[in-house]
Amino acid sequence: MMSYMQLFAVGRGILLRRKELETYIFLLVPTVISISFNLDDKVFTMMVKSTKKVDELIIRLMEQKKLKISLLDFEEEPAKKGVF
Repeated sequence: MMSYMQLFAVGRGILLRRKELETYIFLLVPTVISISFNLDDKVFTMMVKSTKKVDELIIRLMEQKKLKISLLDFEEEPAKKGVF
């Protein structure tokens, strides 16, 4: 099984509503394993780890809420034993 890491640049609005949006994403995208937020070099980021590629779906979900988001990086890697 593969693991996917998707790094997004997010606006302040997403960061301020992160708990609400985490719940929203977990409910609508069941393949998401974890979500984390960071402030890195004055850029707010959201890292989404999932068992399927979900970057386009996440972008559409945020656009439906009128929030700006863009994909910065995407990594695909074999899942480690015992992770899933």
